[in-house]
Amino acid sequence: GTNNSLSVNISRRQDLLNGNIYATLPSINFSVGQFYPFRSEQKKRGLNFSSSDDKPFYELISGNYSARFLNTVSKISQTRDEKQGISHSFSTNISPKFKYISISPYFSVIQNIYKSRFEIVNDKPTEINEISQVAYYSTGVSASTRLYGMLNAPISGFGGIRHTMMPSLTYSFQPDFSEEKFGYFQHYKDSLGRSQVFNKFQNGIYGGAPSGKSQALGFNIGNVFDMKTIGSDSARTEKKYQLLNFNASLSYNMAAEKFKLSDLYLSYRT
Repeated sequence: GTNNSLSVNISRRQDLLNGNIYATLPSINFSVGQFYPFRSEQKKRGLNFSSSDDKPFYELISGNYSARFLNTVSKISQTRDEKQGISHSFSTNISPKFKYISISPYFSVIQNIYKSRFEIVNDKPTEINEISQVAYYSTGVSASTRLYGMLNAPISGFGGIRHTMMPSLTYSFQPDFSEEKFGYFQHYKDSLGRSQVFNKFQNGIYGGAPSGKSQALGFNIGNVFDMKTIGSDSARTEKKYQLLNFNASLSYNMAAEKFKLSDLYLSYRT
């Protein structure tokens, strides 16, 4: 009766030819599905739910949370390697409607916790055994709407075809976490005097923070074609079929030094 879920998994794989062992001991996942912290208990459980048009804006604020713990052990050629990590992720958004347009600002943050990190000491990566954490975030806002078109014809058994077009425009921002002020990357000069950047958490089980600033404007358009048929029985039973689902997306990263325009991504399903 809750919006929470918990899973625990243990696995072991062993190669009988060379003796290599790969094990997960264990993998624990906990998640809280979409929740609305400022709604009454009755509304949080989905009861007495109505459209967003008649709700105050604060009741439209929603959140998602998940936590993961992973411990892996591998033994390859008599060399044992063990990695552990905890990862938290939280996101929040709000989707009020202004006439026919939905505006959705969002904020997402991820925190990874490790028992150690690596730093460059005497030009060599050296493990520092102390609890370390890396946290990074992204934010943005999107605007979307829906447009409908209908095709009807005087054909027996044919109820019509509906075309639903869903254009959206998204602005997203993520800072460059490789900058020294964040402390997740080490800036140093190698033995030849060249400037280098080293990711202290690149060997972590969940990885480190992303590098490179992103300030992108994305455009996506979805298209769904549905057909309805009407049965010849006395009840004139209606059936709906999805004929085609077609999507296209493109983005432009204003912060990139080159290749600012992304590839055009197309997908379809029928």
